[in-house]
Amino acid sequence: MAVVRARVGLAVANGLYGYWPHAPYDRIVAACSVRTVPEAWLAQTGPGGKILTPLAGWLYGYARVLLTTTGTAEGPAL
Repeated sequence: MAVVRARVGLAVANGLYGYWPHAPYDRIVAACSVRTVPEAWLAQTGPGGKILTPLAGWLYGYARVLLTTTGTAEGPAL
C-alpha cells in the first residue's frame, strides 16, 4: 500500500479573492458562508477539485454544498 503525504496549509485572507500564492488547489474548505461561490475560488481550484462551503440564502436559510470543479462547479447540497 502506497503512503501519500500531502502538504496542508492554512491561509487567513479575504475569502472573496481567495489565496493565489499556492494555487491551484485540490480542495478549498470555507468556514464562511457565501451567497455565490466567488470566481477566484473556481479559478484557484484545479480540474476535479472540491469546494466545500456553506451557502447562505434569504430568510437565514443555508445549506452546505460540496462542489466539484470542471471549469464550472456543480454538486449536491449536504
